[in-house]
Amino acid sequence: MNAEHLFQAIGGAESSRLMESEMRSKNPPLSLTKEEPEMKKKKSTRVIRNLLIAAVLASLLAVTAMAVGNSFGLRDYLSELGLKDTEAVEKLSVIPTEATGTEFGQTSDGEQDASVNGDEGVSFWNQYAKYTVSEAVLDRNSLYVSVKISPLDSDTILVPDIAFDEDVVTADGKTLTDLRNGENAAKLVYAGVRLDNSDGSVEGLGYFFKFDAEGNLYYYISGQNTYEGAELSIHCTGLARTEEMSLAERVEFDVTLTNKSTESIKFEAEIVDPLKVCDETGIRMGKISCEETELGVYITISYSTAYTQYEYLSMWLVGPDGKELPRLPGISFQREEISDGSYSQTLAYQKLESMEGVQLVIKDVWGDTCFGPYSVDFH
Repeated sequence: MNAEHLFQAIGGAESSRLMESEMRSKNPPLSLTKEEPEMKKKKSTRVIRNLLIAAVLASLLAVTAMAVGNSFGLRDYLSELGLKDTEAVEKLSVIPTEATGTEFGQTSDGEQDASVNGDEGVSFWNQYAKYTVSEAVLDRNSLYVSVKISPLDSDTILVPDIAFDEDVVTADGKTLTDLRNGENAAKLVYAGVRLDNSDGSVEGLGYFFKFDAEGNLYYYISGQNTYEGAELSIHCTGLARTEEMSLAERVEFDVTLTNKSTESIKFEAEIVDPLKVCDETGIRMGKISCEETELGVYITISYSTAYTQYEYLSMWLVGPDGKELPRLPGISFQREEISDGSYSQTLAYQKLESMEGVQLVIKDVWGDTCFGPYSVDFH
């Protein structure tokens, strides 16, 4: 099964990594939310299936998440993931700044953390590691942020707190299991970073990491940006813990990200033969709206179907050759339920020279059945 299609169907890629990391620290899983009592029984099966899908996704995406190299900027990282127009990344790249009015937090030992804002970005640290929010790229739809995590003690071995046992976590090819069973196990510190914002304008965050030969970690966070302002305040939490600690050491700080995107071309599209789609799938296609920015093209598809007909639907666009259009790396928009049986799904693709001959494919994920392709008219 295609990882991107599963990713789209449940609206997240690295949820299982985040949940395992939080469980290690005996904190509530970040990606689980409370449901109303009357809904728990109805959705319990779906929650289990979500977790299973997330576990599959994490393993499918592990190769791209854990590479070692010499270049760690967002341009190089996204190029490695297949982004073709890296000049757009360079154009939109900004160095995050310290959020106005931010108050310093405290580490668990009562010491006040410190922050500096310079050419490298905003830095903050606890007793184990220094966290530098070094770069951000965003338009009105997507967001990418990179964070460098550096050990404060030369004897400390930082490992990603979202790594699984079999993941390679050092430049010389050692897995997390190797390090735990090795002579330097006592030096291990599990480190990571989380991003959050109070108004919910950033969603669907995915976390990936790299590392260098000097022992630094690099976290790359991507997600959906729905904030329309020029500046977005993001809350950052730096985490660090050892095997002996029941709770992770936390240091928190706010940073401001600037949106330099100025291009926004909006247009619409429609299914050429919507009756055919309805006859074959039972899905009633609605409006298709599109927006093109410097980063990519965002296709928002509205549709409706019987509430119990499909539990998970995956949609994607293919070219005249039947191959899927190149996606915008690391970005997946969560499906939005507008009303009972009515949904909206956004697909994020890299910019194309032409939309001529583009078609839509629909997949019933659990039924493992594909429908289409169906011709789409962009105008």
